[in-house]
Amino acid sequence: MEELLHKYLNHEPLSDSELQSLASHPEYAAYVKIARQSSGYTSPEFDKKQLFDKIKAAQSQPVSLKEKANSQKERSLFRWIPMAASFLLLIAAGFYMLTGNSVQNITTQVAEQTTLELPDGSSVILNAQSSLSYDEKKWDEERLVILEGQAYFKVETGDQFTVKTTQGEITVLGTQFNVNDRDGIFQVNCYEGKVSVSSNGDKVILTHHRGARLENETLKITEISKNAPSWIVGESSFEQIAFKDVILELQRQYDVQVDYDSSLNTILFTGSFTHNNLEIALKSISSSMNISYKIEERRVILTP
Repeated sequence: MEELLHKYLNHEPLSDSELQSLASHPEYAAYVKIARQSSGYTSPEFDKKQLFDKIKAAQSQPVSLKEKANSQKERSLFRWIPMAASFLLLIAAGFYMLTGNSVQNITTQVAEQTTLELPDGSSVILNAQSSLSYDEKKWDEERLVILEGQAYFKVETGDQFTVKTTQGEITVLGTQFNVNDRDGIFQVNCYEGKVSVSSNGDKVILTHHRGARLENETLKITEISKNAPSWIVGESSFEQIAFKDVILELQRQYDVQVDYDSSLNTILFTGSFTHNNLEIALKSISSSMNISYKIEERRVILTP
């Protein structure tokens, strides 16, 4: 039947028997109607070059249905990222609140002192450019502080109290003492009670008005005449201290840059200077060292 219909639509000659066979087909009328209505149709004209250019451009940037689906999935995923991040941040915040960092860090700047109270009621005065840290949550288990710089402690009676520094360790039960650990100096002075000081395998026990200073990796016992360190009342005192260390302390207390001849570095200095007046402080230092000084804004020049 398909072959006869093909001949008929293409106006090929048919025999009488072929015509009868085609006419007897139940869908013959429908085929004839379609043929007649479409006989006037012609194939549309088109620009071959324009069509070629479109095909070429499409090939250079192919986007498959799979790629479109993946792109939609990615956009959907990106919409969820901020929500997921917020959720994780909320969990982290809750975890921090429950188990968060309980380490306390206190730091002083140049020309700054601060007084703080520890969880057991012990107090600490922190000198300029110093830092102290301790774990508040573990305090009942271990009274331990880590010190960098200089601090004066008034320790309440109780379990062992430990101060760790870069050059040594101090342990007490209840006492008052000063620790200076910076610029290569390690000095501990006991003003009340007993203090155990250890450094480089060496260990000494200090009672009131006695101190220990690290010299050549050995702790040397010293005598103390005062009842408290002078720096907590606004004055730095020195006894046979290298001049360079005196100048370093002056710079901490006044936030100035001091220029001087390096030949003065190793000369030992005994004396003191105030923390509240730079001019008076420089007079105190220069008069005993036979040197002159000049102040230029935040710069001090010392001349032999």
